[in-house]
Amino acid sequence: TNATFATMPHVILIEDDALVRKLLEKRLVAAQWTVTALVDSAGMVERVRSERPDVILLEMSQRQANGFEIVEALHAEGLNTPVIVISGFDIEHLVTKMPEGATSDVIHKPYDQEELLQRMMQLVAA
Repeated sequence: TNATFATMPHVILIEDDALVRKLLEKRLVAAQWTVTALVDSAGMVERVRSERPDVILLEMSQRQANGFEIVEALHAEGLNTPVIVISGFDIEHLVTKMPEGATSDVIHKPYDQEELLQRMMQLVAA
């Protein structure tokens, strides 16, 4: 087995737009991440508990507006996986609605994939 494989960071990506999800997944895999790409956040707590990702990338849209509930549910279960929220919504509005200490970062669309990767690596290294 390849020794570097064991150290590849794992991200759960939740993005309801198929094209955006595929492109981001491709970029993350190219950057040596293990990616679990999902259309929605159904069963998220169980999934995080079993897969133990290093980071969760949560795209928050009109259809996927329950991101706060997901984050709160994870914290209620004692799962403190860093969450990066990606959204086209007004950032200040988002930040004020997030539960205290619940999210690690909020990135506004459109975003730079390289900047996103840097932020993800900083969270994993922290």
